[in-house]
Amino acid sequence: MDQIKDLRQYRKPRLGNTMRLPIGIKRPLFLLLSGFVIVLVAYVGSLFWSDSGVADEFDDDAAFESISGTGQTLTIEDINLSITFWQQRIQSAPNDMFAHFTLGGYFVQKARHTGDIAQYDYAEEALRRAVELVPLYGATRVQLGAVLLAKHQFAEALDLAEVALKQRSDEVSALSVIGDANLALGNYSEAEVAFSKLMVVYPGPGATSRSAALEFLLGRTDTAIMIMR
Repeated sequence: MDQIKDLRQYRKPRLGNTMRLPIGIKRPLFLLLSGFVIVLVAYVGSLFWSDSGVADEFDDDAAFESISGTGQTLTIEDINLSITFWQQRIQSAPNDMFAHFTLGGYFVQKARHTGDIAQYDYAEEALRRAVELVPLYGATRVQLGAVLLAKHQFAEALDLAEVALKQRSDEVSALSVIGDANLALGNYSEAEVAFSKLMVVYPGPGATSRSAALEFLLGRTDTAIMIMR
């Protein structure tokens, strides 16, 4: 778990400002190659998931954050270029799971960048296909669940995250989706269990803000304030 925390604390610098690209490599190509390598590593990790300890060394959240843009800021031009690239990749290799997974991440980033909620529909389509292709790769279920949360499809988001957690007990990101979905559905006791576990295994702003929000909804404002401090 210490390795998971270390990976999740890592954030890539903004490519346009602080990262020096290798000589001769243009920024769009570098972004595409980087995304491809990250998701390839994720896919290979999933192949060994069920019968080895490789999955314990791999951080699914870190991979998707690099794809969906939560770890770095991309321009809309970068995002559109990447979407086109991965769509073309899928046309030539329709059963490429990590191409669908990556494409879904870029649609999520485009939705956040533009405010166009239709992009979540495209993300959902890509991630559903990724789940179909490799059902045992729990990260796709979790991220699909996160997309469905954004679309207020809370019950299905909860089901997806619970399945992912059963597949892999240390799928920390599943706890976030489970807690958020239960909170939205009014299942406060279940949300409290999920957030309490999240506070233990992955303490940080995401866990504390969720726990504080729940405490506030339950009328325990003093506790909510104490958590946020």
